[in-house]
Amino acid sequence: MAGGAIETPRLLLLSRLGGALVGRYLMVHYQTIVVGVMPFDVHGDRGRAVTHVHDDAMIPDDLSRAAAREAGLPWLRGGMVEHGGGGMPVGAGHGATMRDSRMRRHLWAFIMQGEDLPYRTNTVDLDPTVRDVRGFPSPRITYRGGQLSGLDASRYISWAGWVTLGFQVMPVFFLVGGYVHATSWTRHYERSGDWTGWVREHAMGLLWPTTVYVAAAIIAVAGARMTGAGTAELAQAGWLVALQLWFLPVYLLMIALTPAMLAAHRRWGMAVPAVMALGAATVDAGVVGAH
Repeated sequence: MAGGAIETPRLLLLSRLGGALVGRYLMVHYQTIVVGVMPFDVHGDRGRAVTHVHDDAMIPDDLSRAAAREAGLPWLRGGMVEHGGGGMPVGAGHGATMRDSRMRRHLWAFIMQGEDLPYRTNTVDLDPTVRDVRGFPSPRITYRGGQLSGLDASRYISWAGWVTLGFQVMPVFFLVGGYVHATSWTRHYERSGDWTGWVREHAMGLLWPTTVYVAAAIIAVAGARMTGAGTAELAQAGWLVALQLWFLPVYLLMIALTPAMLAAHRRWGMAVPAVMALGAATVDAGVVGAH
């Protein structure tokens, strides 16, 4: 099948072939074409019709980001850019144009081709009323331009928030850490060690690597800024680096509370984790339910 984005799904639908996705997620591309007539022969018939193709040729800078913000877009992309020669003359003066070959041998074209996204609301189906000259249903196109967004998909899928709770890795991390620290504190206490020294030792085991991590990130950001990296990209990178550190104060608090929580567990047993699990479930229900 090579009928293009319109005729191919039409033929499949007429033939009752394919599944539910036939004709769905129609994608189009916008073209900006610059055509020049040169005073010399560009030899468009030699080699490839398209001499060069660049995909996503635009390099983001502060000016392009500002233009994107004014247009309500997250960024601007170059899409696919083609350089080519040759062409088919049309319209009035066809014969004369063909005789002097001005449109055939002197033509140069520059095409910038934009990219579209596959939205499920953009479709090709069979028109229920319009038919072609042979009596077959004509293709009907339903298309509406979309807009990129950075919204959380869980806002549109009501049950997604609850499903994500089953894929959390941090509870496992804290469970294993709690067991290791309980064992470590028990041995330290049996050797007549004090709480202050134990907390300092375990806290420094986290703070030293974290300091190296943050210092390396700062040096990398400074170096990228010196080489001309955009402020928006650097801000995004800094946010991603800092995102990994949210658990650090919580984990340090868990270390400090290890003796007290271990004592409570030995006194009340499984009632302690049961109460904590109930409290966590209550908070999660309030947070997820509110959204």
